[in-house]
Amino acid sequence: MYLENINQGQGYTSLEKVLTINILDFEFLGTESYQSSFHLCEDLEKAERKIEYLSSDEDAMRIYYERERSLHERANMISSAEAGCLERVKLEIAKNLLNMNITLEQIVLATGITEEEINKIK
Repeated sequence: MYLENINQGQGYTSLEKVLTINILDFEFLGTESYQSSFHLCEDLEKAERKIEYLSSDEDAMRIYYERERSLHERANMISSAEAGCLERVKLEIAKNLLNMNITLEQIVLATGITEEEINKIK
C-alpha cells in the first residue's frame, strides 16, 4: 500500500510521486476531457525517441548532467536553509519558554532541543 512508505506524522510531500493508469468500464468523471491510452503511448514513444537522440549527443548529455547537478544543489540549499530556519525558531521558542519560567524538561519536550543547547541560551 502507498502509505507504507510514510511514517506517522510525516507530511505527504515526503512521498515519491506516482503515476497511475486506470482502466474503467464505466463513465467515472462525466467528462470527455481525459488522457486516452493511445495518446499516452504516443507521448511515451516520442519521449523515448527524444531520450535516444539526446543520449547520443555528448554536449546535450553534459548539459543534462550539469542541470541535474544544479537542481540537486538547489534542493540541498533549500533544505539546509529550511533546517536552519527551523532550528532558529526552536531556539526562539525555547528562549520564550525560559522567560515564562517553564521547566527545562518541559522545554526539551516542547522543542526537541537538548538540555545542553537550552543551557547555552540561558
